[in-house]
Order: sequence, then structure tokens, then C-alpha cells
Amino acid sequence: LKLASFEDAFSRRLDVLQQLLDDTGEVPAELKGIKQFIRESVHHPGEPWEADKSDFDFFLKHVKLSSQHMAIRRLKAKADEAGEWWADTCLEKAMQGETHPALKRLFRAAKA
Repeated sequence: LKLASFEDAFSRRLDVLQQLLDDTGEVPAELKGIKQFIRESVHHPGEPWEADKSDFDFFLKHVKLSSQHMAIRRLKAKADEAGEWWADTCLEKAMQGETHPALKRLFRAAKA
């Protein structure tokens, strides 16, 4: 669900870009907080199969996804792709002479 909403929002990036440049919109919520979401969804320390299972109820309440889970890997890849796109676009707009406030909005999108 998170991946699908992220991909949908990122597919509208050109519209979002124009809104950010015009200061008429913001970065969609679906594009924000992906790195934190991943951190909160991945088991740590280590991998789930390495965890102490001697208190199995505790284990079940606290186990999370493996860092190598396909959904986590796909979400990381999409987040990296989006961050690079926003950063490249910010640089491109800077070379085209875009205003500092507009570039700051694009930079925030790249960090989202």
C-alpha cells in the first residue's frame, strides 16, 4: 500500500514540480517520510531470524520485516530514484536561473 501510493504520487512529479516552482502547492504526503517508514518497518538489530526467540510472545510483538524483504528493497529503490530525480531537477532549475525560494522548495522535496 505504501509503495503503491508513493509510486502514484511520484508519477505526478511534473505537476508537483510546477506547483513547487509557482509556490502553489506542497510535496504530497505520500512522498514524505519514506526513510523513516522504512526504518520503523525493518527489524533491528540484525535480521528477524537472528533474534532471540526464548520469549516467543515478546518476539512476536516486536518482530519486523527483514532488511532484505522484497517490499523494503523496492521501496528503498523507489525512494532513491525519487530523491535523485528531485536533486537533479533542483540542479537543472538552478542552472536555468530559478529563484532561491523556489530552489529551496525543490531541495525540500529531494530530502522528503
